[in-house]
Amino acid sequence: MQQNDNTCSIFLQQKYCLVGAMRKQSASSCRSRVISLSLVANILLALVKGVIGYLASSQVLIADSIHSLIDSLSLIINFLGLGENDKISTKKALAISGIIAIFTFVTGVWVLADNISILVQGNLFRPGLLGVPVAFCAILLNWYLWHASQCASKQHSDVNIFICVVQNKTNLWASIISLGGLILADLGFTASDPISASIIGILMLKGALEIFNHEFSANTYLILDLKKKVIFSTLLISVYIVAFIAHSTNAILHTKNNILIPAMAPSSDAIMDDLLGRAHFHIIFDIQSNTFNPLPNNARTYRGDVSANLVALVKKHNIGVVIAKRIGDEIYTKLSDMNVQMYYVGDKDQPSISVYTAYKQYMSQALKLAASSNANKRHGKNQRRWLRRW
Repeated sequence: MQQNDNTCSIFLQQKYCLVGAMRKQSASSCRSRVISLSLVANILLALVKGVIGYLASSQVLIADSIHSLIDSLSLIINFLGLGENDKISTKKALAISGIIAIFTFVTGVWVLADNISILVQGNLFRPGLLGVPVAFCAILLNWYLWHASQCASKQHSDVNIFICVVQNKTNLWASIISLGGLILADLGFTASDPISASIIGILMLKGALEIFNHEFSANTYLILDLKKKVIFSTLLISVYIVAFIAHSTNAILHTKNNILIPAMAPSSDAIMDDLLGRAHFHIIFDIQSNTFNPLPNNARTYRGDVSANLVALVKKHNIGVVIAKRIGDEIYTKLSDMNVQMYYVGDKDQPSISVYTAYKQYMSQALKLAASSNANKRHGKNQRRWLRRW
């Protein structure tokens, strides 16, 4: 066994030097170091992918970040389950496996259901180019972690290192899928972003089942009892998640006819603002309740790009129709990707028109659907194109 320990340690030191000098370490210590290294790496990846995914509105990066975050929580449970000796009780090993399997499975259900909801709603974007190198670096790091954990598993095979191997392998495939989804989305196939995120959710389900089947395969009384509890808890949480997301999606689809009109003042009788992204106010008409909600535009004086602020407003208030005098190319592209209908109002003979008049013209179908943008971007051109969506 000592010869195998030295072989593994030398292999890790030469091929995967980040593990550190291990020639004199036992296989158990090698296992602990690999698990702790995987924990630190997953925390860092969760933070980086989460930030970049949020900035780029990339569903696949956000899903991969959530994946890494759940793996971090699982690895913490896994790390705390490591005993000072080489053996841990069967009940403790099953408890560790059960908790990690439940965490991973229900998170996979949430990621899968949430991205199917996004596809149904049609809220699709082109993520920024910065996500591509992030996903590529994640592939390299997860490849290293997977091989290091495999090596440690050959020398000290137990529930802790097995779970670590499964998670690192799943992370590697998730990173590869993230890179492919980002590249396809940037090339114009925007649906690949949430589709890739859905695949990551499926990978999480597969990883959870792999852990569950490995640790609960025996038919002893203790295992069968814990197996029933794990299955019941997992199904109960999963059904609640699916029902919640389905209800939310249905509500959004039925309220997506809300109308947004830029205004000079917070009143339905106010004159329409010539600008959209930099309007003084945004008036939101709720067709179902026949009410309007004036919102001040806090980004009106922002020196940078304001299209992201308008997109967030449209998503938050479930806007399905935008009526404006002028719409720039960037805002038009982003709203089109979200399947938002845009209409132009006003002309040379009617330079000033009230918000309510524009609303009535839309309701009487007197407005024509906008086929393209009709204004050039003049304010706050963002030169850092690699940080924003195309």
